[in-house]
Amino acid sequence: MAYRDAQYTLDGIVELDEAYFGAPDEGVRGRGTRRAKALVALGLTPDGKPRFIKIQTTQRLDARSVKTFVATGIAPRTTIRTDGLNIYSGLRELGFVHEATVAPGKSEGDVLYWTHIVISNAKTFILGTFHGLGDMHIQRYLDEFCYRFNRRHRETEMFDRLLFTCASAPPATLAELIL
Repeated sequence: MAYRDAQYTLDGIVELDEAYFGAPDEGVRGRGTRRAKALVALGLTPDGKPRFIKIQTTQRLDARSVKTFVATGIAPRTTIRTDGLNIYSGLRELGFVHEATVAPGKSEGDVLYWTHIVISNAKTFILGTFHGLGDMHIQRYLDEFCYRFNRRHRETEMFDRLLFTCASAPPATLAELIL
């Protein structure tokens, strides 16, 4: 699933935000948590609805991680909308149109509305299906979530597409699966 989705880049208007995934971390929330850190990019349709997503875990949420993520997953000259966090400040120098807005809220007109909905859905998927995960395999489960989300309008073709993906992807070794 990850191999197939890695072949595509997001373009047009993309919302970009950070999130934390994994098993509950008692007593600690936000940026102080030990949970897996991830960058989440959501491509929007011209009318502002969610189209495709990419989620990548990272060791650190910093400008270098953002640069690597956008260079491999987002097409150049794309408009990227973010919150005002300073790790996104270098996007213009990388050739993107950067729209940073600092505005809290929960209505559909608010900044990163759909991205926050997708992050919430991904967390619910992990919590409901796996009851929280450790860091070891979190990226694989996020890849599954993205694969399903990106093909949600083609449910009847899902099995055939997954079979094709498995047949065309390079084989995974046992060491890759358990490390």
